[in-house]
Amino acid sequence: MTLPATRAQRIRAQYIRNAAEDHSISGGGYPAARYSVDQWIEHLTYYPLSQDDMSKALKIWRQEFEQTDMHAETYSKVKKLREKDTRASKEKARTLSRGSFKVWQKNLFGRGTIAKYFLKYYLEEASQEATLKELHESMLEYRSCDKCSTQVERSRKRNPDQDPQKKQETEIEIRIGKLRSLKRKMRSRQRQLNEGKLAQIPKADRASFAKFTSGELDMEIDKLLVQHGYGQSHVNPNKHYEAPSLFNHV
Repeated sequence: MTLPATRAQRIRAQYIRNAAEDHSISGGGYPAARYSVDQWIEHLTYYPLSQDDMSKALKIWRQEFEQTDMHAETYSKVKKLREKDTRASKEKARTLSRGSFKVWQKNLFGRGTIAKYFLKYYLEEASQEATLKELHESMLEYRSCDKCSTQVERSRKRNPDQDPQKKQETEIEIRIGKLRSLKRKMRSRQRQLNEGKLAQIPKADRASFAKFTSGELDMEIDKLLVQHGYGQSHVNPNKHYEAPSLFNHV
């Protein structure tokens, strides 16, 4: 197989340059004058892209794909749908474009979702063939694991009234939503207290406010998140509860 991972790396480099230019202006969390564009590029190149970064890089790649590799008939359909400029037509165009891109990736890489992994990591050209082989092996391992099968089944549309597991997941989601709403309310009470708009916490909110300030409320939300399997931790904002993916096997 002729490996076109160099193309993914070129898209990655293009995205990193865009990000470096933005960071050199905004500071990227540091004083703007601290790093030049070239310094940001050197800094960002060897770091794995985040999920958000990969989505933005894939958008660049899809746009290029439409212009250079999409079948002419498909491109014409996508273009006409976008020209209609309705919610339904734009959704159809998006689905058609992404589906075509996925088929193209499958023909090119052997798998329809592997291309993004060449975006996530910086890859020396000499190691690309070996990396593709490793990714294929890792994909097979991932597809055969019990957790993957569970997540695939879980992702299917199910009626909560007919599926006890779906009903339990829905109930947990509702409880998490109510607790998060309560947390937002308590955060507002804290702000009002700090700004002098409240002399004291209303009696009806005192028990909840005590749970909020002690961290007990966050721990209660996290306990439900563990049961549910998804979401951002409230105890540790840097932690996310997520389904296993190919990244866990590479």
